[in-house]
Amino acid sequence: MDTLPVVSPKQLVALGFDLPVPCRVEGLAGLDDLVCLKALRVVPDRRMVFLATNADTRIVVKLINGQRRQTQQCAAEEKGIIALEGLAVTTQKIYASYWGVSTDIGYIATRYIENAQDLLATWLQQSDDQRVTLLEQVMLVFCKMHNGGVFQEDAHLNNFLCREGEIFVIDGASINTEHLGKALDHEQSLDNLVVLFGQLYPHFDPLIPAALDYYLQHRTGLSEPITLPALEKQLAAFRKERLAKYLKKVFRESTEHVCFQDKHQFVVFARVHDTPMAREFARDPDAFVEQGEMLKQGNSSTVVQTVFNDKPCVIKRYNIKSMPHAIRRSVQTSRAWVSWRNAHMLRALGIPTPEPVLLYEARWGAMRSTAYFISEQVTDATQLSELIEQGLSKDEGLKLFERFFDALKRSQVTHGDMKATNFFVRDDVVIPIDLDGMSWHQSVSSFEQAFAEDQKRFIQNWSA
Repeated sequence: MDTLPVVSPKQLVALGFDLPVPCRVEGLAGLDDLVCLKALRVVPDRRMVFLATNADTRIVVKLINGQRRQTQQCAAEEKGIIALEGLAVTTQKIYASYWGVSTDIGYIATRYIENAQDLLATWLQQSDDQRVTLLEQVMLVFCKMHNGGVFQEDAHLNNFLCREGEIFVIDGASINTEHLGKALDHEQSLDNLVVLFGQLYPHFDPLIPAALDYYLQHRTGLSEPITLPALEKQLAAFRKERLAKYLKKVFRESTEHVCFQDKHQFVVFARVHDTPMAREFARDPDAFVEQGEMLKQGNSSTVVQTVFNDKPCVIKRYNIKSMPHAIRRSVQTSRAWVSWRNAHMLRALGIPTPEPVLLYEARWGAMRSTAYFISEQVTDATQLSELIEQGLSKDEGLKLFERFFDALKRSQVTHGDMKATNFFVRDDVVIPIDLDGMSWHQSVSSFEQAFAEDQKRFIQNWSA
């Protein structure tokens, strides 16, 4: 351990995900033997959350940069945790803290909750019957909070941990304690349930009515019951706003993505793919295309398969065909940009599609030129066109795509090119590719017209 690099709190916040781990952290009052193991979340120059050890105890440390900010956020974290403990809601335990006195960077540390995983990971691993039980457990936690006058403002599934059926509420800074001691009213309770249910993929909506009934059975202090129609109406609006915010986020630097640009290029890729190969691609994307195995060579696009960061991937280059085409495309959103956005949109909606790996646009200042989109290659799956050739009937195809079409309807999304070569099937799960023609509709009439066209084109696969 004595050979570990030594880093100050200021350097930690500045380095972010680029910090050398493990490393010894010196300069935090009360944490003399602190070793940083992993960065968990970084907001550049503002705050950082990391996993660490102190005196052989694993802890999670939240660093806050700035006098005013650290006083507000560390105090809110501590206040939220204390409020939850007072209501018998299982949460993280405060280990140490120091802020707002004579330091530029304050902190609050909590004990690491061993052998737990976030609620989203638990949820995705379970059957629907198990999810019903899990939602009941979550509803009991919400009832404890709501009956006691507090709620989790940022009630996404990653802010809850699960261990052997026990639910932990984390991120004390986002616990609203304004009404502590007085049960939440109808509107506040409804708003908070919408935030929670809004994190679930739309195809899980059939599980919500039973969860709402369970919640109402264990709530006290409500002047009127929360109705399912009211919840569904508010839920639709919440999801639309949330998805719009998320789709803006995938084009900038974040915990999930690396992003950089200058007057010649715009590049964004998943942080898990931040490797020398990704950086090399940004320097010379055409070299990767030339070295790949050709799948399609066309005027408008070139598609190759390759191995990228040890994963089988597909690179799609959107070509410039002529000078008029170059002028037209220079002021439009590139098809690679659209594919990147739509891949993230589908995955946010719980619709399986190949993992989006990297987006690259060549630019002349603000004008776009040739663009590249790298995605994971679909493996161990069968193309729909092959299934049709093997005898899949139209009725069997409609049955196979029933859940896919239902997911599109719930989200008001259309694919735009429903030919059989644009879909793979693995274990009866439909996997769409070629996403640059997809649309997310903001009006019901627009969606219904485009959805009818999708279905019509899908049926034509059996008459080709």
